[in-house]
Amino acid sequence: MMRYSIKSTLLFGALFSIMATAVIMGIIGIRLTGDFLTMRFHSNFELIAQNLAKNAELGVLLNDTIMLDRLVNNMIEQKDVKQVTITSGEKGVLVNVEKKISGDIVKIAVPILTPSMMEESLIHNSVKEYDTIGNVELGYSKESLDLLKQKMSLRFLFFALLLAFVSGGWYWFFSRSIVKTLNHLVDVSREVSGGQMDLKASGGSFYETRMLASAFNDMLNGLKEQRKALEKAYADMAEQKSMANVGKFSIMVAHEIKNPLAIIKGSMNILKKPGIDDVMRENMFTYQEEEINRINLLVENFLLYSKPFEPVMVETDMNTFVKKLIVKLDGVNFEKHIKVIQKIEKETALVMCDTPLMERALSNILKNCFEACGPDDTVAIQSRTLEGYWICLIKDSGPGIKKEVIDNIFKPFFTTKAKGTGLGLAIVKDIILLHDGKIRVGNNENKGAFFKIYLPCVKGKE
Repeated sequence: MMRYSIKSTLLFGALFSIMATAVIMGIIGIRLTGDFLTMRFHSNFELIAQNLAKNAELGVLLNDTIMLDRLVNNMIEQKDVKQVTITSGEKGVLVNVEKKISGDIVKIAVPILTPSMMEESLIHNSVKEYDTIGNVELGYSKESLDLLKQKMSLRFLFFALLLAFVSGGWYWFFSRSIVKTLNHLVDVSREVSGGQMDLKASGGSFYETRMLASAFNDMLNGLKEQRKALEKAYADMAEQKSMANVGKFSIMVAHEIKNPLAIIKGSMNILKKPGIDDVMRENMFTYQEEEINRINLLVENFLLYSKPFEPVMVETDMNTFVKKLIVKLDGVNFEKHIKVIQKIEKETALVMCDTPLMERALSNILKNCFEACGPDDTVAIQSRTLEGYWICLIKDSGPGIKKEVIDNIFKPFFTTKAKGTGLGLAIVKDIILLHDGKIRVGNNENKGAFFKIYLPCVKGKE
């Protein structure tokens, strides 16, 4: 559906109204003026014919054609007079003069009167009576009248167009002033939506637009205040959450470190005893090394989880990236020899990705799958691109995951392993979210568990 702007609507509406008014008024004006001119034109020639009839009275009474010819010739020289005829009641046509002239001809007949010579009329002299002794017939052309009407029509048309042009120009300037202010408000709104809050809208020269701009600025001030309050609330919540997490993590880390330390302390006490053999000594050293490595891994994961990530995003072909990662993880899978089934798309799937972080996330998932599988189990990796997302499905044929474990699997320090830290999958989720992605976990229909990752592709390069 076509939508018109305020500017064009005002302009077209004004032009239509002015043109319609001008045309209607022009038609009425031309008709009234034409009727008036026709009446005056006709009245003028009636007056001329009446004067001619008065002047021709004596010539008709005397049958003086010379005098009548002179009167008629003077009359025929008048503009627009085509024909003049003087007739006598007794002798018929006395004078008839005609000249060539174009246009429609209108004829006027005026009687030639003379005072009555009746005795009664002369005695009483109360009412003058006249006798008709002849007629004057005058024919005039309407060509000049038609030309005058045409000129007036053209003038009406000219002034109507001039009025429409001037009014249209004024309306254009008027609407431009309004639309300019509205466009300015739109531009300010777009900049505000982009995060630029320190802006003010100007209202232009009209009272209404100034009021609109003032209300808009009040709204911006309110938004800024609300934003500050919201940021402060978020900061307070983040600080409280951070303090709560620090306390929670401290307890968990202390608990996790306490067990390895107890084993190390116990092994050292055994080593202090006299008479222990070499095998026992070697076992105690092995226990100490394992527990020290466990503490080191716990501290590394804790530091990794607690510090904010600073990703360096680059365009990465995730299909090629996954293929290379599988080759790297052959060493992890060396002891169990779990069969890895690949169904990776051949097409390029570009994603803005921090490759070291993404490698850590996918490696953690694959390691969990390898650890859950037995010698006869398999791990399958599939990828595809759908609706602007690169989707990676990692599934195994192991024992699967219990429902209560699925609900808590991404929570920090939640683990079902005897020597696990409970931070691996929590870090995985944070990395995926950092890439504006999503991750799902669940059990396969037949056997085993799956992890499904969604990462947004670079626009236009899906």
